[in-house]
Amino acid sequence: MKKIFAGFLLLVMSTMAQASLIGFDFQAQLGIDQIDSTGLSGTYFNQLSSPNFTAVDPGTDLTNFFGSTWDITASQISVTFNSSHAGPPFLFNGFRLVDIQGIAPNFSNVTLFSSSNAGFTAANVNFNNDILTLNMSGLSGGSVVLNYQTTSVPEPSPLAIIALGIAALTLSRRKKHTL
Repeated sequence: MKKIFAGFLLLVMSTMAQASLIGFDFQAQLGIDQIDSTGLSGTYFNQLSSPNFTAVDPGTDLTNFFGSTWDITASQISVTFNSSHAGPPFLFNGFRLVDIQGIAPNFSNVTLFSSSNAGFTAANVNFNNDILTLNMSGLSGGSVVLNYQTTSVPEPSPLAIIALGIAALTLSRRKKHTL
């Protein structure tokens, strides 16, 4: 019964912590529209020449990736790009940010905070679990700042940990007195 009470106490007193992307490893990928031999086109994300980087705050995380600079903070992702990189047989279509180890918190919400390019709107942002895609097709440059939220992580509050410690000490003293 006491174990059930302690577990219930810990559950009631726990809080939900908002996780960030700081400290996790990512890969920035260049999106291109590629026309194949049959004339069909589709977006292809180049993984071979894409750099891996670790999100740190403060500081710029990735520079000079096909004319772009990336900065990830505890609540925002900022991407500055300065050219469209268009040229046959490829057409620039945007960027993708991928969690390369599959252990970063998943995106639960991504919203457009600001854009210096009027053509870039919230419709240009797509996210799915640990992949963020920015559709920049037809845009020639600018900067984009996105607010992001990740899945919450349960975290016990300090008060719950203290209460659990006192309960454990009390139980251990009682057992010593009964021996």
